Amino acid sequence: LAAARWLRAVVCADPSLVGVSPSAGLRPVSPPLLRGDLRVPHPAAAVGEDVVVVCSTGIDVDVVPTGADVRLRDAAPDTRLVVVLPEPDAHPVVRDLAAALAHPADVVTVPPEWRRLAGSL
Repeated sequence: LAAARWLRAVVCADPSLVGVSPSAGLRPVSPPLLRGDLRVPHPAAAVGEDVVVVCSTGIDVDVVPTGADVRLRDAAPDTRLVVVLPEPDAHPVVRDLAAALAHPADVVTVPPEWRRLAGSL
């Protein structure tokens, strides 16, 4: 039901998968908006030293605004923002939104078999 949270757990366990140093100390944070229905996909964020990571699955145009909101709430406005998506879900519109931020976000993909990586958690 919560694939984005699952992906966030994988990334927090091994931040190097998305180019973040393990010493960054990623920790999950609550979303900027409360989630009403668990069946509705919602981006999942984590914050570490000098980095904000936001994960999603599917083509999710809310992932970039959610990441930007978390960055403003939990870090400095110029803190590195990393948007993490499975390879097939990195739609050009998400990349365009990430690039349009005042401090652009990096869009990083994980392989489609990322769920198998969770077995090592």
